[in-house]
Amino acid sequence: MNISNQGLLALTKIYASIYNKGVAVGNQTLTVDALKSLTIPETQEINYCKIYVGTANISYWVDGSTPTASQGLVVAAGTTIEIYGTTNIERFKCIPVSGTATIQIQYYNIDIPRH
Repeated sequence: MNISNQGLLALTKIYASIYNKGVAVGNQTLTVDALKSLTIPETQEINYCKIYVGTANISYWVDGSTPTASQGLVVAAGTTIEIYGTTNIERFKCIPVSGTATIQIQYYNIDIPRH
């Protein structure tokens, strides 16, 4: 069976919502005035995070590419995004679209059933 990345992400979200036996393991607040990456807590495996974008829009990528104000996934201020997968979290990079943004991150270790 061949599952696309979008299909895999959808399945991961379904499993996470049904089987979420995870625990929050850390948090972080970043001022985004230039290119930023996340500082992941080393307390436990991190495989999911929620990021609240406050004060200004950001542009981001999770594949390690460098976003710009015009290249990347743009997230409006007041929006929360979710990132699944340790590698995606490690490769997250963001930049403000204009001005200075603040992001608040909650890190989790969620139990995703493996088949």
